[in-house]
Amino acid sequence: MIDQLQESYKALKSLEKVDLMLENSYQRIYDIINEQVIIPFVTMTIPIGQIFYRARLNNGRSFKSKSDISHNTNLQEIKIGRANYFNQSVFYASHKEKTAIFETSQSIKNREIGKNEIITVGKWVVNKPIEVIPIIHDKEFQEKNEILQAKYLNFLKTNPLFTNEWIQAHFEFISNQFARKVNVLEEYKISCAFFNVMKERKFSNVGVSGILYPTIEWEKNDLNIALTPECADNHLSLLEAGEFIINIHDNKNCGIVQVGTSDCLEFRINDLMVK
Repeated sequence: MIDQLQESYKALKSLEKVDLMLENSYQRIYDIINEQVIIPFVTMTIPIGQIFYRARLNNGRSFKSKSDISHNTNLQEIKIGRANYFNQSVFYASHKEKTAIFETSQSIKNREIGKNEIITVGKWVVNKPIEVIPIIHDKEFQEKNEILQAKYLNFLKTNPLFTNEWIQAHFEFISNQFARKVNVLEEYKISCAFFNVMKERKFSNVGVSGILYPTIEWEKNDLNIALTPECADNHLSLLEAGEFIINIHDNKNCGIVQVGTSDCLEFRINDLMVK
């Protein structure tokens, strides 16, 4: 097993040498992960009642239906992301409302001083338990989240198999990809390929529907979740939605003002009309 893990780790390290700007690089990355890499993983259950927040940029339009603020069904406009490839829909959300806003806002990311930006945030509740794979082994993230770090260390005590140095090296590599700050969209290719390989190889076999991973734009202070569209449709209910205006005052100060709230009734009615 050690020999297999060592060969697998060599394959992982080879991913760092792939030119991400090449057109066929995603397929090459996917094939290496799928054919040569051992993906160690554990699962955890998101319980009924857990709240998540999903933010969508309004881009000059007002959202009127639940489908507008759920996973994106307009596949042609979807760009590559942390867990999705081009034209692939994934439901992204965060534990905290502010995190969802910071992760979505282009004004905040680009420090666009004086520009108003409108974002709609939906508040979702888990109505059926969701099984996910936590990718929370990033050391900086654990240091900022003491409770989570304590849980992880306790897990290692009761599951000594995962303290193996080669498994830990795998965990660290994968976590670093999901905690990676990107400058160009192509830098999402490795984490995206991992998500899709896990989706094909792991999700259906162990009843998993998504992953948990650290926030990036919010300085790893919170968790994001990425779920399959089918899971979002069947395991989440929309409680309410609100519009927020984002304004960057200067390089240090950001204004976030809620300008309206809609209850889920309006969204449900419109969603039924759309369908």
